[in-house]
Amino acid sequence: IKVTAGDAVFDSCVIVSPSSTGFSISGEATPTIRHCVINKCQHVGVLCRGNCAPVVQGNTMYQNSGFSIYITDESSGEFVENMISETGKCAILCSGKASTRFCRNTVSDGTQGGFWIQSQSTCVLEENTIQNNHKAALQISDESNPTVKGNKILDGDGGGIVVHGKATGLYIGNSLSGSVRAGIGIMDDARPVFVGNSMLANEGGGAVMAGRSEPVFICNKINGNGFVGIGVKESSSPFLMDNQIGGNLGYGILAQGSSSPTIQECVVEDNKRSGVCACENAVVIVSHCTIQATDEVSQRAGLLLHDCSNAVMLECSVRNHRTGNVVMQDRSAGTLTGNHLTSAVVGVKLHANASATLRQNLIEDGAECNVLVLNSAQLRATGNQIMGSRGSGIRAVQSSQCNLSHNSIMNNKECGVRVEGNGTLEMRANRVSGNGSDGVNADSVSLKMKANVIFENLCHGLAVSGVSAPYLSGNTIVGSTNPESVAVVAKGVPSLANCTGNVVQQTHGSLKMASAATFLSTNVACKDHKTCKMAVDHGLDVLADWTQYRAKNLVVVQPDGTECVCQPSYHSLKSLSLPTQK
Repeated sequence: IKVTAGDAVFDSCVIVSPSSTGFSISGEATPTIRHCVINKCQHVGVLCRGNCAPVVQGNTMYQNSGFSIYITDESSGEFVENMISETGKCAILCSGKASTRFCRNTVSDGTQGGFWIQSQSTCVLEENTIQNNHKAALQISDESNPTVKGNKILDGDGGGIVVHGKATGLYIGNSLSGSVRAGIGIMDDARPVFVGNSMLANEGGGAVMAGRSEPVFICNKINGNGFVGIGVKESSSPFLMDNQIGGNLGYGILAQGSSSPTIQECVVEDNKRSGVCACENAVVIVSHCTIQATDEVSQRAGLLLHDCSNAVMLECSVRNHRTGNVVMQDRSAGTLTGNHLTSAVVGVKLHANASATLRQNLIEDGAECNVLVLNSAQLRATGNQIMGSRGSGIRAVQSSQCNLSHNSIMNNKECGVRVEGNGTLEMRANRVSGNGSDGVNADSVSLKMKANVIFENLCHGLAVSGVSAPYLSGNTIVGSTNPESVAVVAKGVPSLANCTGNVVQQTHGSLKMASAATFLSTNVACKDHKTCKMAVDHGLDVLADWTQYRAKNLVVVQPDGTECVCQPSYHSLKSLSLPTQK
């Protein structure tokens, strides 16, 4: 049947066209087709061209060899409550600048896909059910820009929604489950926006992004998918905000290649492997997220970095992971600022040449230690609270490098800081107190300490062994009320010439070293409990003043580890070169 003009009504017809097209609508025709059966058409069940605007409602279309519906040119109109099944090609193809509305249709059991939106079409898909199709349920390509709202996409052999080319589109409140591939796939230069969708139990993952795509995901629920909740690879740079990503059988979020996802205000919990993982050369920004495991068998690490990946983590809550809340290895690097890391085997674990900068984090309740540095890894920590570990606050071994400044390292069950094995330890203006063993224990390392306040540690304040020429200047080192506590212990230390200007407890047994008299001649001795308390109080006041000073001024850590202060004037701010942020 060919309709080129007018508003004819076709009701309860049976259309069979084994060698041609069922309905061909063109021009500016506005026919109504309802309650018809359209089947076994060779080319197309319903073809719309030109500027036509048909109303197609309540029809049954099945076993059409080509497309059941083909919309092109600038066609509009609407297709409502139709049953479309067993189509030979894609069930519905929209191309050109079509703007047709599809509402409450059921599209199922197709040999290929359900919908294909291409060219520059701006079709609207609302409350359709698309299920059990052999290829992608909904494919969006070219420069199309559809609105896809409230659809159910179920049990397909391919993916759920695939967006590629330069396509965009708004996808709101859709439910995608049971696909053999990913619930959502995005590639090329696509830039779609997904808001309030649900991706559940898709075998190939919740959402996978590749190419140079820049999708936006806001307030989506991504649960129980195979392989990964969200996978990002190649050069994709998605923005992920306020999503719930949990219970997936692989990683919560996996970033590979040169991808650069921004993850903000998301909840990532109870995924089978790790919460957020970055590898190869990926760069991830994670801010204001909750990353946690609520049982003992899921999510081994909160943030896992390896290869040469890089991460920035800001003001996140990360807790209860079996191998570590944050784990970095294989030359990866990360900057962590203002996070709360708690209740894990290790708060932060670095090894295999990894490097981390920690600023103003609260790291507590590590089962083995709060910060662990291994295998030539590098740690720079400033302004953190590192406390309450059931092991040491910070432990470093195997040629690792630690630069610690303005931290509070307190109330750990073993040592506050323990470093051994040909590494480097530099400490400046730290508080180390209330720890269950030594405040600082340095064995066979290069040691520099300046302006630290070390007191009330159960065993020794500072224990040094196998260090050829430690540098100690301006520190306050006091033992505890424990009769066996010693302020400073030095064994196998041939020279103390660089130990000057320190305030050190000198009571019976408070110094254990080969040349105690020489040491005291270049340092300040506190000979009673009252004087020791005054020294500690003064040292803490100095640390507090310096913390306030840092808060009011721009304090810059230079490459050599020293600090300088830039007054916030117009000229200095004008000359600053700040990195571009997304």
